[in-house]
Amino acid sequence: MTNFQFNINQLIISPACDNIKTCGSLLGNGTFEYTRKNIVGLRSAPFDANNVCLWESAAGSSDYVNVPSCTNQNALARLYYKRVKVNPNCSGGNCAMTTSSEALVNRLLTVTDIGKQYSFNIDLAINGGGGCVGASCNVSQPDNVFVVLTNETNITNIGFPRNKNVHNTPGQVIATIPGNQLTCNFQTFSFITPAVNDNYNRLLIYNTMWTPSGMGFYTLLDNVTLVETNYQAKVQIPDGSDASWLFTNVNSQGSTISDEKFEVLGELIINSDVTFEDCDFTMSEGAKITVNNGAHLIFQNTDDVENFIETCDPDKFWDKIHVQNSQGGGARLTINGTNANGDRRFRISNATEAISIDGFPDILVDGVIFDRNKNAIRKYGNTLLVGSIGTSIDVKNSEFKCSLPLLDANSQLFYPDHSIIIEQSALYGLTYDVIIGENTITKPTNVNQFYGTGGSVKVDESDVLVRHNEFYDFADPLYGPDIKDVAVEAYGFNEYTTLLGNSISFSVLNNVFVDNERCVLVFDNTHSEISENIVNKDGSSYYGSSLTDDNFVVVTANFGAVTISGNEIYNVTMGIGVYNSVNVDIFDNVLDMEVQAGSTYTSKFNHYSTGISVINYLLGTTASIDVSGNEIKHAKIGIDAFFTEATIRSNDILDLNDETAASGGCFPFTCPPSPAYGIRVLNTANGYTVEKNKVELDLIKYTFSSPNTDPRVIGISIENTANPSGVESVVNCNSAQHTGIGLRFSGSNDVDTEVERNLMKANYYGFVLANNGFIGDVGASGTAADNEWEGTFGFSNTYADNSDGSNCTLFVQNTNPYNPSIDVNLDQNNGIALSKDNSGNSASSTGCTTYRRLKGGNTPSTTGINTNINTSRQFLKGKPTYMVNAGDSALRLSRQLLYWQLSRDSVLRNDTAWKPFADSVRNTAMGKAMGKNTRSISRTALDHFDQDILTVETIEEKVKRGDTLSRNDSIDLYRIAALCPYYDGIAVYFARGVLMRMGVMTGVNDCEITPKQTAKPFKRLKNVENDFNLYPNPNLYPNPTKGEVNLQYIVEADEVLIFELFDVLGKKQRTIRLREGQLHRINVSKLNTGIYFYRLSGTDGVLRSGKLMVE
Repeated sequence: MTNFQFNINQLIISPACDNIKTCGSLLGNGTFEYTRKNIVGLRSAPFDANNVCLWESAAGSSDYVNVPSCTNQNALARLYYKRVKVNPNCSGGNCAMTTSSEALVNRLLTVTDIGKQYSFNIDLAINGGGGCVGASCNVSQPDNVFVVLTNETNITNIGFPRNKNVHNTPGQVIATIPGNQLTCNFQTFSFITPAVNDNYNRLLIYNTMWTPSGMGFYTLLDNVTLVETNYQAKVQIPDGSDASWLFTNVNSQGSTISDEKFEVLGELIINSDVTFEDCDFTMSEGAKITVNNGAHLIFQNTDDVENFIETCDPDKFWDKIHVQNSQGGGARLTINGTNANGDRRFRISNATEAISIDGFPDILVDGVIFDRNKNAIRKYGNTLLVGSIGTSIDVKNSEFKCSLPLLDANSQLFYPDHSIIIEQSALYGLTYDVIIGENTITKPTNVNQFYGTGGSVKVDESDVLVRHNEFYDFADPLYGPDIKDVAVEAYGFNEYTTLLGNSISFSVLNNVFVDNERCVLVFDNTHSEISENIVNKDGSSYYGSSLTDDNFVVVTANFGAVTISGNEIYNVTMGIGVYNSVNVDIFDNVLDMEVQAGSTYTSKFNHYSTGISVINYLLGTTASIDVSGNEIKHAKIGIDAFFTEATIRSNDILDLNDETAASGGCFPFTCPPSPAYGIRVLNTANGYTVEKNKVELDLIKYTFSSPNTDPRVIGISIENTANPSGVESVVNCNSAQHTGIGLRFSGSNDVDTEVERNLMKANYYGFVLANNGFIGDVGASGTAADNEWEGTFGFSNTYADNSDGSNCTLFVQNTNPYNPSIDVNLDQNNGIALSKDNSGNSASSTGCTTYRRLKGGNTPSTTGINTNINTSRQFLKGKPTYMVNAGDSALRLSRQLLYWQLSRDSVLRNDTAWKPFADSVRNTAMGKAMGKNTRSISRTALDHFDQDILTVETIEEKVKRGDTLSRNDSIDLYRIAALCPYYDGIAVYFARGVLMRMGVMTGVNDCEITPKQTAKPFKRLKNVENDFNLYPNPNLYPNPTKGEVNLQYIVEADEVLIFELFDVLGKKQRTIRLREGQLHRINVSKLNTGIYFYRLSGTDGVLRSGKLMVE
């Protein structure tokens, strides 16, 4: 058998077995080796799933293994071949052949293909058995050999086992070679024939009588030997070849090489301009293409056949296309795979880094399918470059995916983390260095599509525009290899970009995100704009399914200016989250947290959802957050802002989710309940402005519930906003309609808190003070605040919940709807009723557009502040008068909040009024948590206030580093988050902040929920002198223990308190009702050594829970 080479597309040795795919590698007469598995003893399908990819040239006959399970079948081969154009202007026998030719590889013929001719030769011989070919063979005459032009569908639909009539398969029989013409020696049969149909794209060659039997090695008799020069064999490119080698060894027109198939054996160096037109590349393992010396490399597709760059074996990787450049321009790469219809016709697969970019070259990628690459595009970081260079990276109309998992060095399946990585690509003076998508106002017909299996877009210190793209299925599955759960992630400037004057710009505009766990993450000082995106809705109004703890955008640890505007966000758990960041504007977004199928509100599964959340507990007074003009529907929490300053203005929060049942999954603790809030703000260094917002529920839509009868549905809640700067919060011109509570003020708020011209309509409670709530007077003598109480449904216009309302006088006009009813007898069940002055007060002159501070991070206005009555100053003297119902733990919380504020403002902290207090706290656990000391603090000497602070601080550091939390870390975090902040301090808020930063929605403790009024007698909070020092609330010791554990907690005669102990499997081991007293001894000597979880609960819920170690 003479030497030959040809390119096989598909080979079926035993047609009854599964269809077989080949890697399309260049085959020579020789032996093959199995690159993935040994098929001896298995079915005869050596090409199945690319098992055979490496052939040794000039090494004898091409063999295969046959086993009895797939015998009595016939061989079928399909191959690539040459299509020859017909010259319509000539006559005679030479008209069929011209010098112009093109490959017919994996493409459909078109109308213009009719009349074009195919030229091919095949060598055939009779197999004499045992691999014998030659004069000595002695076998019976074989059946005829048929050569048929047909199409892919017809071949796919051939029934097996085949019979004598297989040649009747639809198509054009172009040759029949009688069996009696075949001998034991190879003969060449030549054919030139025109196509009579425009739908042929496959050549079928078969012999129905070829029937190998038994195990052993056989010669592939149906191998086709193409000996004519018009056959397109692969061109092998040796390692180290360059552009001049190509032009010397491959036909070209100038710098353009067309219709070739290459096998790159090592490095191909493009050091002068080269254009590959309609060419394919098979890359050896580790092979690469390097572009340097100012060369321009172009891959161009001009027809409807897909071109590719790939390896033979899908589990082996070639290296990359490496574009090298330096400042000043030079090397360029263009891949244009988009045809006239906008279809992608260029594929890059099995690369370690498909396109690797150094320096600042021009890169254009258009119409490329990136599939099964470890990384599709990576732009590496560089030294500082200053000045406009005029280069860019443009990626458009391409697809990024991983259709099958990859195999790592340990034979483990995985999906790539990132499809595109852009590092340190910021050029001073340029708007964008990289455009992923297209920078147009209107959406292009064809856009980039990113799938979670292909990995995220990661931007690090770079000018990048991500516009007009589609992102799908970035969500980690329950089973199988991990899939990246974030679509786009950006990291901001450090030393590199600081030298650029913090000029980088990152924008995510006009994209579509569907079924992603996290869409956009922004970290570390990035100037960003995230606008006009659509989440979980496509052009056909389809809404993606809601995923657990999914969100649209999260901004973390960011000091650059961020704008989030004009986005449409549907069916997510968290819409927009801002954590420890400043200078963020969030406006004109539309969020529907759970789109309803009909006109009523019946689907309430997303009952831990938050529309917009701002939590800045690691920041100080420089925060400037503006949340304005947003519409939020069907959220459990519309807007919350913790430990920050913010303007929350002109937002519409509609139809809150009133499903308040606690979910499971918090063992060994009771999951905290989750009240519904339209707006909730908590703690601030410079006050909140909450004005002109609407929190309105349409009761007609609530067919199975009555949210306006439930105090757990709250319109606006203002909590613990007293601050040392003396800048009061402003709560003006808001509307709270059909919520259980209209306005709620909890804890210590500034004495000058401004509350004017708000509407409370048809609420169960209109105006509530809770948890020793204090805001000073509302209005002033002679001037009404002009708040309105409308509707007759409400149970009470005002309510004092564990609060002394006598410290709050409502100055009102003596006409409806400004004059609230106050039922002193009802309030006395749980507090002291509010006061009211309705005599001689004129209408408020305050306009709804009056602002108390400036937007954009400027110093807040302090006009009219009376520091002599600053609420925070009272905390230094002892318990304020309005805390008469509070234990010392409530005062301690207020002091912790005060120190948090001072620790973030160096000017205030060093003021003579605050410095002694700040210095006294600096070396404590609270000071350590605030970063004011690095002392090693023994936990055993601390009470639970400080122990919990250090616990959360340790966990927070792990989260910031990206470490995986241990099971005990998670337990501690949930335990602390579930506690009551008024009993257990600021650590509770910190723990909730960490969980929310991790994407876990949290609830509140029972102590933070205002109950419905009942006839139950008023019961003060525990008021034991210095109870947080004498009897931590509660304290369990020794821990670990060997036999007996002591529980220090005051139990009163009328209290029912239950102590429960669980093992790690959740089985209850002990249940004890505590007697009246202060010290309770519990025997655990009969328990096995190990970890247990305790829970102390009473009629009002869980008071404390934690871990107990038994030795």
